[in-house]
Amino acid sequence: MLDGIVRKPQRLIILLACYFATQVAIRVALSDSLDIDESEQIFLSQWLQLGYNAQPPFYNWTQTLLLHFFGPSVFILSALKNSLLFLTYICYFSVARLITRDNGLAAVATLGLLTIPQIAWESQRDLAHTVAATFAASAFIYGVFRTLKTSNVMDYVFTGVAIGIALTSKYNTILLIACTLTALVSMREYRWRVLSPKIIYSVVPALLIVTPHFLWVLDNLQLASGTTIAKASINSGATWSLNVITGFVSLLSAILNFNALLMIVFLIVFGRTFLKSTWADSPEIRLLNRTFGITLIILTGLVLTGKVTDFKDRWLQPVLFLLPLYSVLKMNATFVVNQRLKTRFAAVAVTLMLAVSVGLVVRTTGASMTGRYCRLNIPYADVSRHLIDETGEIPKTLVTNDYQVAGNLRMQFPATRVVSTDMSHLGFDLTEKDFPMVILSPRDDTKTLDELLRFAGSLTGKTTEPKPAWKTPTIPYLYSAGSETVSMTYTIRR
Repeated sequence: MLDGIVRKPQRLIILLACYFATQVAIRVALSDSLDIDESEQIFLSQWLQLGYNAQPPFYNWTQTLLLHFFGPSVFILSALKNSLLFLTYICYFSVARLITRDNGLAAVATLGLLTIPQIAWESQRDLAHTVAATFAASAFIYGVFRTLKTSNVMDYVFTGVAIGIALTSKYNTILLIACTLTALVSMREYRWRVLSPKIIYSVVPALLIVTPHFLWVLDNLQLASGTTIAKASINSGATWSLNVITGFVSLLSAILNFNALLMIVFLIVFGRTFLKSTWADSPEIRLLNRTFGITLIILTGLVLTGKVTDFKDRWLQPVLFLLPLYSVLKMNATFVVNQRLKTRFAAVAVTLMLAVSVGLVVRTTGASMTGRYCRLNIPYADVSRHLIDETGEIPKTLVTNDYQVAGNLRMQFPATRVVSTDMSHLGFDLTEKDFPMVILSPRDDTKTLDELLRFAGSLTGKTTEPKPAWKTPTIPYLYSAGSETVSMTYTIRR
């Protein structure tokens, strides 16, 4: 079986399809509560806008469309994510096979994505926009290499569409696109593809996709960039030199965290073949070398400004996800890789698939043993039933101060308007028809509750109502056997 995976593309595709279908089944079976990004998708699906917050809207648009037709459900959330992940792997396999002309090495490159924790684990645990960005980046790279080989108009169009999707998925994908195009122009054998008049077939679809959102960005620059800038400078110190040192340490740590497991697995499986391929060369390798090099120069420049001191490994994902492909191209340019080693790598990949699946199950169902309850353990279905019992009907409006809670409540009450203080820029306009209103917070301190009351009052124009009586029921965590509880504080306005 494992030998067939690296010999026959059909079997690899079936394996990947089964794996991602299993991930959907696991997610649906575990809990109908939502993690952070899932909550955001459900909450923001109340609107269809050109922009929402510091994340571009492609994933929101796609998810909102699906939720409109099929209604809110964990299945729809997970199905979209895993479909994009599946397409990411298919594009990756396609570009690897296009360059190497070897099904086995293409399979190794593709399964190599499973050795990147940010893709194999974090994407399943709770990511949305990064998943879409990685898919678009994979499609972009495939489009680039297809265009280099064929110069076909449709390949230019495909690449342009991929660029448009990438830039409306995550802003950091501009790093991959800009650095790749710069690398192409710098190489004599590829320059003419970029400077060809056919490039217009890439430019037009890209502009058609990105222009509406980027016009929104111009009008909402602080909203679109403020959070990212704040995160990137979170560890800023008192001096420029200290910030530069902190920035370089953070950048190096992010790079190592991203590719450490990949390098270890490739070294263990391929041994000398992997080590001796270090200095291998080919036009495709030189292109990736220059892409990585230009990326590093840009990141170094950002660090030297003294204003960027913190790098998250996932911020570099649209570029560093190319490392399995890069490693395979190196080996392909140096040796004929033994079929036995390819099969061994497939065995490691299948083991990682099983490890991720088991890990996701244990993370939630084993919380009582570890003492670490995740967001999927919060019993929002029980909370919703409690609210219905208290109000005697489904609330017309829910007001909270945490969009993660807001998204979960909307999942439980699909027809209810859900409002959150941390997304107040989206605009809300409530009337008497929007009662009964439940005002709910996961925190019960007086300051938080008073601020939430003022916010709710500002929505209805009733800012002088007497302070209500708050209720704080405690409900057992999912999979806690009743031993651990979570509380929500709420009041009802009619």
